[in-house]
Amino acid sequence: MNVLTYYHTVKHLRIKQMYYQIKYRISKRHKQKTDRVTILKKSGSPLQLIKWITKDISLLSDTTFLFLNIEAPFYNWNDERNSKLWIYNLNYMDYLLQPGISITEASSWINKFIDELPENPTGSETYPTSLRCINWIKFISKSYSSIPDIQLRKWDNSLYSQYQKLYLNIEYHLLGNHLLENAYSLLWGGLYFQEGKFYEKAVWLLTQELNEQILPDGAHYELSPMYHEILLDRLLDCINALKIQ
Repeated sequence: MNVLTYYHTVKHLRIKQMYYQIKYRISKRHKQKTDRVTILKKSGSPLQLIKWITKDISLLSDTTFLFLNIEAPFYNWNDERNSKLWIYNLNYMDYLLQPGISITEASSWINKFIDELPENPTGSETYPTSLRCINWIKFISKSYSSIPDIQLRKWDNSLYSQYQKLYLNIEYHLLGNHLLENAYSLLWGGLYFQEGKFYEKAVWLLTQELNEQILPDGAHYELSPMYHEILLDRLLDCINALKIQ
């Protein structure tokens, strides 16, 4: 990559983005070490939710998934033979909420994820963490009475650790829809764990980003129908989580 290519890439970035690009790259080695540590154990409380919009079926069998119209077996959380985006979808874990999945089957995937997270850099990234944590809270809230206490403690410990790392690694270097997803997820984490710092950071980010990213006509400023639909769905999720608590 030549100097002109760097220039034409960097000139579109904000000062904040450049600062956090440098900061996160410098601290990357340190983060890889701390990602393996459960920072603090804490118990959550199920949220009172009305029915949310369900996603398409993606878990086809015990070990076969369908993402991006590509059907393939599970190899590991980071195998990119079906593309990086396919692996991201695997780590989002939307399939925990698909119609017909049993509590036993969903629980086994959560446990597998937790046990293998130390060797799963994709799952430790901030964006997949943001989406996955909301899915976990939805599943736990829906199935709370059927989850054994020992199981719930394991999940809460991992979930809180993931939220701690999300809180410390907000995607200021990317901004846009990534920053909104971080904020949405922190709102859910703040409500589930009754954690003020998550909730306050979420409200601060959402107030700024929704005012900037949503145009006067209601469309998302990236003018992508996909982003608009995804972020509207997530905003409805947050209204759902807030209304009955």
